[in-house]
Amino acid sequence: MSRFFMVLLLIFSVSLFINCGSEKNTSNTNSPKAEEAPEQAATKAEKDTGAGKVTTFENDFFKAEIPKGWTVFDDSKVKMMRIYPEGDTSMYAPTIHLKFEGNGNWAGTPEDSISTMAKNYNGTEPKKEVINGIEYWTTTYEFSGSNQTMYVAGKDGNKITVTIVGKDYETIPEIQEILKTISYK
Repeated sequence: MSRFFMVLLLIFSVSLFINCGSEKNTSNTNSPKAEEAPEQAATKAEKDTGAGKVTTFENDFFKAEIPKGWTVFDDSKVKMMRIYPEGDTSMYAPTIHLKFEGNGNWAGTPEDSISTMAKNYNGTEPKKEVINGIEYWTTTYEFSGSNQTMYVAGKDGNKITVTIVGKDYETIPEIQEILKTISYK
């Protein structure tokens, strides 16, 4: 089972990197793109927080405040979002990946899910962490030559996975600021 999971994760990672470079990015504008279906259109509103301008990004699955200079690639069709610095689509870009799985039928637990990741990838001891009122289980591990931190939460029969990757992501304050504003619907 662990080999199957590793192969599945490798396929997912490779396809994510391939797709991220080839897809059109969602820009930080105040109106949805014309080609987006109305039910998939995200809303965006800009405000000044005193620490700088942020755009509130919202779609059918989540809401977050995105600082100036960052953008969201929203692939609502497969319930995946990617938040990264504008113009940096390289595999080394500090990035927050959000993924929703289960379609209301996920029977696992965040603790079991993150424990499996920690075991399979020699991750840090799983721990519970509450961010913006959301209870996650988290671990940090190395995959494809870079450190990654994964958070897993559950909501309404869905598994919510937040994975943070990229060069020096641990030292980039915008990553933690974005994470603190994420809320789920």
